Amino acid sequence: MLLVIPLKTTQEYDLSSPLTTYLQNVYPNLYSPSSSSYVKETLHQDILRISTLRNSISSSFGMNNGSTSSSSNNYHVHALALSNHVLNDCMNYHACLLECHHRSIVFSSSSFSSATLKWKSAFSIPTSENKNGDELLQLSKSSNLQFERVCVLFNIASLLSYQASSLVDATADLNVNDESNSASTREGRTKAIQSYQSAAAVLHYIIQTMGYQNSNASSILEEEGLHITPDMTKPSLYMLLYILMAQGQALSYHHLSTTSSNSSLLSKLAQSAATFYNKALQQSQHVNLQRSTPHVSTPYGCHLKLCSLYYHAMVQYHVSKHAIGKESKYGQEIARLQFCMDICSQGILFYENAAEKNNRNMNHADNNNTLEEETNEKDESSIFPLLLSQSTDIYSSIQKLYTTVEDRLSVAMKDNQEIYYDIVPQRKELAAIVGVDLMSKHLNDGAEGGGKGLDERLFPENLEEPIFQALP
Repeated sequence: MLLVIPLKTTQEYDLSSPLTTYLQNVYPNLYSPSSSSYVKETLHQDILRISTLRNSISSSFGMNNGSTSSSSNNYHVHALALSNHVLNDCMNYHACLLECHHRSIVFSSSSFSSATLKWKSAFSIPTSENKNGDELLQLSKSSNLQFERVCVLFNIASLLSYQASSLVDATADLNVNDESNSASTREGRTKAIQSYQSAAAVLHYIIQTMGYQNSNASSILEEEGLHITPDMTKPSLYMLLYILMAQGQALSYHHLSTTSSNSSLLSKLAQSAATFYNKALQQSQHVNLQRSTPHVSTPYGCHLKLCSLYYHAMVQYHVSKHAIGKESKYGQEIARLQFCMDICSQGILFYENAAEKNNRNMNHADNNNTLEEETNEKDESSIFPLLLSQSTDIYSSIQKLYTTVEDRLSVAMKDNQEIYYDIVPQRKELAAIVGVDLMSKHLNDGAEGGGKGLDERLFPENLEEPIFQALP
C-alpha cells in the first residue's frame, strides 16, 4: 500500500579533471609557480573529495545495476544503498555542490562544458518495452552542476521514501481492522512518519530550486536550454510530493487509531490523507505525464484514486461513530454510514473494472508477442499494468470496511426504527469535515532559506570538513 519513489540512475564520471581545469582557468594565480603549495594541495584534496563522493553514488545508482524501472517493486538497490551509507554520501555530495553554487563554481553549462553528466529518468522503462526508442524520455545529459544537484536530491527523497516503507509492515499498519500496537510497531511508525516528512521536504526543496513553486510551467534549468526527463517535470514532482505527504499523513492517522478512540480527530486526520491522495491523483493525470509516461500515469492514478476513496470512506466511518458517541445523533450515524458504504462501493467497482481491463491488456500483450514477427504494430496501453501490486492491499481494506459498515448499518437502522425514531438527514445536509494537516508544516519556506524540515547534512556549513576554503 505504501509507494516507494523509484531511483534515478547515473553513469560514472570522474569530476576531478574538469573541476581542476575549471579552477585553473578561473583562479590562475592560485596555480602559478609562486603560489602556496598548501593551497594547491588543499584544492586538490577538495576536488578529490567531490569526485570520490560522486563515484560512490554512481557505483550505487549506475545505469547497469538494475536500479531502474518505475513499474518494478524490486527495491534491492534502495536497500543496498542504505546499508552502504550512500544516503549520507548523497547528502555530503549535495552539500559540496551547494558550496560550489554559492561560490559560482561551474554553475552554468557554458562554464563547464568539458563535463558530461548523465542521469536516467526514474520513470524509464526497459529497452524491450520502449518501442519508440525515445531517448529524450529516458536520459538527460548536462554539464550543469545545478542539474546534478537536483538529481542527487531526487535520489535522497527516493531513499528516504524506501526507508520509511521499510520501517513499517505496510499490510498490517494500513489496515482498518488492524489493532497491533506493540512498542516496536509504534516506534517504526514514528520513524517512518519522520522519514516521509524529510522526503517531502527534499522534494519541495527541488521544486523551489527548479523554480516550479509559482505558476511556472518550465524550470529554471529548461530556460537555460537543458532537457528535463519526465520525472523532473512539474506535475511529476508535485505528484511524488503529494504521495509522500499522503503516506506520512496516513501513517499518522493509523498511528493514532491504535492508541486513541477520538473519532472526531481521526476523521480529520483521514480527511487530510484523502486530500493529499486526491492532489497526487490530479497531478498523475496531467496531460504531459499521460503522454510521456503512461506506464506511470495510469497505474499510479488507479492506486491514488483507490487510496483517496478509502480515506474519504474512513472519514465518514469515524464521523458516524462520533455521532452516537457524545452527541447521540442516530440519524446522523445512519446517514454517515450510508455515505461510507457508497464510497466503498465506488472503490470496489473501480478496482474490479480496472483489474478486468488490466487482465485483458496483459493477455493482449502476450498474444502480440507471439505475432511480433508478423507485425511491428502494438498497442502501447497493453505494455503497462493498469494497477500497482499495492492496489490489492487497499482494495482488501475497502472490502473489509464495507463489511464492517454494512453490519453496523443494519443494526443502527433497526434500532432507529424501533427505539430512537431519529430523522436521517439528506446527504447535502451533512457538514463538511475540515482536515488536520500534519505534513505541510515540515516543508521548507525558501529554496535557500532556513532549511525547514531538511536534514542539516544537506548544507555546506554542516560538513565535517569545510570545502574550498582556500578560494578567495
